Amino acid sequence: MRVRLNGPSFGTKRLPNNLNVYFPGVRAQEFLIKLDRAGIAASAGPACSARSTKPSSALQEMRLPTPRIQESVRFTLGRGTTKQEIDTVVRIIKDLIIPQP
Repeated sequence: MRVRLNGPSFGTKRLPNNLNVYFPGVRAQEFLIKLDRAGIAASAGPACSARSTKPSSALQEMRLPTPRIQESVRFTLGRGTTKQEIDTVVRIIKDLIIPQP
């Protein structure tokens, strides 16, 4: 699986604490339940609507195809987010989406 960043590349005009990621073949709503069970807060909906099941208006405005929007998740980092926390989230995501033998 090739995970892709939604929006402009790093180093261009984008929020430094916001990461919207496309996980091909992984339905965001189902994935969010797994993330929540693992203690990770994320969203697939608009940033202004917590726990919304509406598609991201930002991704719609970018004219991304509906399947890509439905397979995208937004992560927001706080001022106190540590590298260790990010590494842990990445490990958990890999464990959730990459089948283990």
